[in-house]
Amino acid sequence: YDTERKFSAATNEEKVIQAQYLFFQASGQGPYYGQYAWFAGGYHGEQLPTVTSRYEAEINRVLSVLEDILSKQEWLVGSKCTIADLSFIMYNLIPFGPYTGAPGLKFTPSGEYPNVKAWHERMVKMEPVKKVLDQREAIVQEFMKKKFGGSEA
Repeated sequence: YDTERKFSAATNEEKVIQAQYLFFQASGQGPYYGQYAWFAGGYHGEQLPTVTSRYEAEINRVLSVLEDILSKQEWLVGSKCTIADLSFIMYNLIPFGPYTGAPGLKFTPSGEYPNVKAWHERMVKMEPVKKVLDQREAIVQEFMKKKFGGSEA
């Protein structure tokens, strides 16, 4: 896939670190942010404040972990953006925007997380990432139009 190592780790040590962050994304960020989107975004049907507050706390915990790491380095693995960094983009749209696709989903981080926000903004400004996000937005808008009869996400 990435034989030139343009967006993946090159050394064995970096490969281990990359795997560590991919697991953190899959076991920490993904489930908590996803459950928050489900319960707070209007999909569940019943408002459960204790559930959403629990997931808000977990999102802030994940952001705090990333903030600590990114206060010491620009990227998660080595000195370049890797698949480990990129794996966090979609769910980081929830706290840093623009997140569409869940009507009513409004999340405000409890802290500022300036290093996480700067890292996220560096990635979403990359041309390939912008292209994917634009494609995603078109798909979401079409889905929302069909599902809800409008284009508001």
